[in-house]
Amino acid sequence: MGRARRQALGAFFAVILLLLTYRRYHPNDGQGHITKPTAVAISTQQQESNQNSIAGPQSQFLWSHTPLRYPVVEIQQVPTESRNLPKVQSIHSETSHSQPSTQQARRLVIKETFERSWRSYQSLAWAADGLAPVSGSPINGGGWSFKLLETLDTLEIMEMYEDFELAVAAVMQVNFELTPSSEINTHDTSMRLLGGLLAAYDLSNDGRILAKCVELGDMLYAAFDTPNRMPTIRDPKFELAVECAV
Repeated sequence: MGRARRQALGAFFAVILLLLTYRRYHPNDGQGHITKPTAVAISTQQQESNQNSIAGPQSQFLWSHTPLRYPVVEIQQVPTESRNLPKVQSIHSETSHSQPSTQQARRLVIKETFERSWRSYQSLAWAADGLAPVSGSPINGGGWSFKLLETLDTLEIMEMYEDFELAVAAVMQVNFELTPSSEINTHDTSMRLLGGLLAAYDLSNDGRILAKCVELGDMLYAAFDTPNRMPTIRDPKFELAVECAV
């Protein structure tokens, strides 16, 4: 067997191995879509075991290993001690007997409205970037499940813990290495995706979400790799950086 033929066979088996690995760690419905969840009861023990676990596929491309073109000369350290700030709440406010019942009724209406919207997204556009309100069809731009990531903190605030667990499991399948766009919107990605993940981690202390924050933060840091360290609003280097590093 010639050398060229051995190299071709080696490359073929390497591709097969990569495909099998991808299928193993990226569950889908057979058509490349993230499978829709089913409602399951999440026990307290399961929730506690998830706090420090990091599930989901591991990223093959690490943005933290990307060489910087304009490295920072000096990085200012974050203060270790917090400042004593005055309270902003009024100390003279009083609650009447009728206010608690009114507030509770309003809370229920708000939660019911959110649940109705969430069920629509869950059934019609699960893991999509958004849901078209009239046609009911999924909307995908960047392909990173924008609506799912930025809703995590609301699910926690609304005490919809089972839905929160299902959403976190789906977020763990989001691959920030892949996007149909050749450039990313730095502002939207920072505000909606990273902001949503940070808020969800702050509320839940879930280690899986923290790992996703680091993964996304490392990617966004590349947008600040400019001569004056001001970020590019739309980073066209996203696709190029991945190709050069692979």
